[in-house]
Amino acid sequence: MPDPLPTNSFHELQPQQPPLIVLQDVRVAFAQEDAVTLVLDAVSLQIHRGEYVALVGPNGSGKSTLGQVMAGLCEVSSGSAIRPQWTPLPGVNGRGGGVAVIFQNPDAQIVEQTVLADVCFGMENLAVPRLEMAYRAERALTACGLSKLTHAQVGELSGGQKQLLCIAGALAMSPQVLILDEATSMLPPATRQQILQVVQQQHQSGMTLVWITQWMEEAAQAQRVIALNQGRVAFDGTPEEFFHPTLVVNSAQPGHGGGESSETKKTSSVCENLGFPLPYTLEVTKALANRGIRWQNWPLTPAALTRELSQL
Repeated sequence: MPDPLPTNSFHELQPQQPPLIVLQDVRVAFAQEDAVTLVLDAVSLQIHRGEYVALVGPNGSGKSTLGQVMAGLCEVSSGSAIRPQWTPLPGVNGRGGGVAVIFQNPDAQIVEQTVLADVCFGMENLAVPRLEMAYRAERALTACGLSKLTHAQVGELSGGQKQLLCIAGALAMSPQVLILDEATSMLPPATRQQILQVVQQQHQSGMTLVWITQWMEEAAQAQRVIALNQGRVAFDGTPEEFFHPTLVVNSAQPGHGGGESSETKKTSSVCENLGFPLPYTLEVTKALANRGIRWQNWPLTPAALTRELSQL
């Protein structure tokens, strides 16, 4: 699996360019029989070109609703939401604008009977010229490892292949932003890994990526983590800031010589405080530290752990 870009780079990605998505004081409320449920409450954030953002939060925190607001699939009750708009042909940056969303269940997104027809469906709605459509379809299917299944019936595909087909259809429309809403949660580990690798390769080629997940191993590979809790942004920063314990310095401790000395203690991470388990790699790292290994940089991903171990 390719390594993500350095996690401290998301604030520095082309800062001279305006953000692609701007949400300002967004609230979303749904009316029920005898009450109004506030799903998002005063959410303000920006997504910049080239970012790889993990959006996490407990069930019912508003993650999916926020993803739909970003994509223009859900109206806001108050506040403002600005996002890129779709165009038939890609612009100078090779992207056609717009925000594409991949949902959890691929069967809810597939509308055609064959692989090729389904990949072309979104482009037909954008009025993409036929020659351009054929080129984009071939390129998207190849990127998703489905080039040999171009004329296959959708019903013959596995669950993972159907999800890859949904991704191919989104890529064929040349979006500026790709949002994946727990797109791997219904899939076995090997297929989850394949889809994550395909999407990360698109990010490395310039795609802006928002990955909605409850798998902390997936969130650890992003450049930026946004955590929701009860409809509000509870955290927005780097994976290191999200997963690593907080260091607290208490300088009021009495010293052995009668004076005062400082004492540093570690508290729970933001991740743990929100009720999530730490990524498995970080748990392994902590276990090795208890056995005497001193880490220069505490790795969060398997690739980073392998790299750190090779330097010991």
